[in-house]
Amino acid sequence: MKNKCKASVLASLIGDALSLGVHWEYDPEHIMRTHGRVNTYLEPESGSYHSGKKAGDLTHIGDQTLVLLNSVSQNGGFSLEDFAGRWQKLFKSYSGYLDKATRKTLEHFSQGSDPAAAGSDSMELAGAVRIAPLICALKYDPGALFRAVREQTIMTHNHPAPLAAAHFLGRTVLNVLQGQEPVPAMQEAANEDYGAAPVAQWVRMGLDTVDKKTVTAITRLGQACGTANALSGAVHLIAKYSDDLSTCLVECVMAGGDSASRAMAAGMVLGAYLGTEYIPEMWINGLRAKDRIMQSLEAL
Repeated sequence: MKNKCKASVLASLIGDALSLGVHWEYDPEHIMRTHGRVNTYLEPESGSYHSGKKAGDLTHIGDQTLVLLNSVSQNGGFSLEDFAGRWQKLFKSYSGYLDKATRKTLEHFSQGSDPAAAGSDSMELAGAVRIAPLICALKYDPGALFRAVREQTIMTHNHPAPLAAAHFLGRTVLNVLQGQEPVPAMQEAANEDYGAAPVAQWVRMGLDTVDKKTVTAITRLGQACGTANALSGAVHLIAKYSDDLSTCLVECVMAGGDSASRAMAAGMVLGAYLGTEYIPEMWINGLRAKDRIMQSLEAL
């Protein structure tokens, strides 16, 4: 299980890094014309959202996940206060992109909000996809895990949709680590009570497109950052490429839009299912934060 937990974190971060160079490019044909098939890390173009980053860097979503990984590994578990402190420190001199959820959360912190009340009202999936380090650390204590999943998500994304998505992804990965295949794992997780968030519907939407080409399916489901769009797209990817992590992440990137959030969600599930041997060495070695990531994973 240790190998597969490690792979869940690695594949999630690799999916983010692979997306960096074309993140939020919504025209798949432009991606193909300009870059060909994106199966290596790319440096973002000047003037793009992540301009100034280098090939192998993480987006702002991956950077926050790395902060969470460092926090969990150094504390031997999850501390909301420690994560919040490290998260704010990251953005004090951050040269990367700040999305609306980050800006609003930073504003709330500056006004004296505590971490449990600082979150924005963003309904984007990004807040939910940071959780692989928590699963790695707390897999044997589901109660503590899901409290941590909720707290880390609500700190920046205080909206029912990403909160439900985070719980769904956490439950799915646990099911996979306990021996289920990805599709049954998602179907079982979708049956839990998510209140007003129609998680089962989002899962069905993704599963119903498995026979479609990924670009077609994700264009139809929605390429944008909202949880309904991005989570159903991730479900499509997980179901269609359950035995092929590399193709899953490449096809995610080629579909455009918020590829980073989708790839992080799909990566954490398929990493947990397949293990590190299914992750290309060149992707691991190409991560600019590789040493920090590996040190934290070993500490866990």
